[in-house]
Amino acid sequence: MRTYTLQDSMERARRRSFVEGFRKSRKGNLWRKYDERTLTVFRSGEDYRWCLAGECGPSFSSGTFETPHDGLDGLWFELTEGGL
Repeated sequence: MRTYTLQDSMERARRRSFVEGFRKSRKGNLWRKYDERTLTVFRSGEDYRWCLAGECGPSFSSGTFETPHDGLDGLWFELTEGGL
């Protein structure tokens, strides 16, 4: 059985807050403002992709995701581990 640390709990709370900040647009995309950037998860064909738009222009996911939730996971990873 895994023992969770205070750091694990704080990370889960940050992740939950990140996801809960998204809203659905009229087009059905998930979007939010985050650190002066606009983050969007959108449909691309049968799959989903993410876009991070800021003062340096947009960055898009290099791959696609099966669900919008997977797209949010990929975007969270890029923001926290990928260096965007």
